[in-house]
Amino acid sequence: KSWRALWAMILSAALAMLQRWLGASLVVMGGLVILVARWKDWRSILRDGALLAFSLLPVGSWIYFHNIRQYHTFWGNDSPPLSPWANFEFSLTKMMHWFLPYHPRLEFLLFNPFIVVGVLLVLCLLIARRQEWASWWQTLREPSVFPVVFFLPLSLVGLSYTIVTGDHLDPYSDRYYVGFLASVIVFLFITLDTLVLVR
Repeated sequence: KSWRALWAMILSAALAMLQRWLGASLVVMGGLVILVARWKDWRSILRDGALLAFSLLPVGSWIYFHNIRQYHTFWGNDSPPLSPWANFEFSLTKMMHWFLPYHPRLEFLLFNPFIVVGVLLVLCLLIARRQEWASWWQTLREPSVFPVVFFLPLSLVGLSYTIVTGDHLDPYSDRYYVGFLASVIVFLFITLDTLVLVR
C-alpha cells in the first residue's frame, strides 16, 4: 500500500510488455492488486489505476508501430487459427519437462499432461482430509503467496491465446516459461506441505 510499491509494480508491468502479449498478465495482476488493496476507497482505485495505465504505453507503441503499421492488424500476424486448449496442454508439457526428461519412455506422460494432473489430483483427494484442503486454500490466500501463485494461471491463459509461431511451439524453448518457475515451485511446496507431507 506504499507509493514505492505502486511505482515498482508499474515499472515491472511496463517492462513485462517486453514479452509482448504475455506481459499483459502482469498489467492485469497489477490491476487486481490495486483492487484488493484499495477496495474500500474507489478514489484511490481510480488514481492508482490511472497511474498503472502508464505501463500500457510500451505495448501501445508496439501494437501501433509493429502490428498495425507493419502487418495492418491488431494482432500483428497472419498465422493460422489458434487452438487455446492445445496450447494450454503444450504449456503443461513444457513445465513438466522441468522435472522429467524428454525420453521415449516418458513421451506418453509428457505429451498427455492432463492425465498426469488428473492422477495427481485424485491422489491428493484420497490422501488429504477436508481440514487439510482448508489449510491449503488459506495458505494460498495469504498476501505474500496469492500474487505469486495467481500469476501462474493468469499467464497460462495468456499463453493459450498467443502461441502461434514455430518458435513458440519449440519444445526446447523456455523463453516464455522461465518466469513461471517461481510460481510453480511455490505452489508445489505449499501443496506438498499442506496436503501430502502432513505431520
